[in-house]
Amino acid sequence: MITIKRNLTRLWRDRSEKNEQLRLKVRKDMIDLLRDFFSRYPSCEVWIFGSVIRPFSFSGRSDIDIAVKGFPGSRLDLYLDLEALLPLPFDLIMMEQSNISGEIMNYGEKICGNPV
Repeated sequence: MITIKRNLTRLWRDRSEKNEQLRLKVRKDMIDLLRDFFSRYPSCEVWIFGSVIRPFSFSGRSDIDIAVKGFPGSRLDLYLDLEALLPLPFDLIMMEQSNISGEIMNYGEKICGNPV
């Protein structure tokens, strides 16, 4: 029984460590892609939030949570542009229309806009 418990604990730890390595890589790649994309829109402020910024919360089934403030076009236009660019599923929040903007600004990671 103890051997089974040790094996399961080791498997769980190994999976957690792999997911954390995946999170760190995805976070870096998403920041790079989003900064490059939003460099065309200097008035925009952009945050990532959710599991991609919380250690040991991300998995291969996670999506990327993105919040944008000050985009000059429509949400649909932005969504379609990001869908063509990003290799992973994502949720898009427009800060001007969100009731969780305060939480995103407080707990999210601002990646574009002044000041970063």
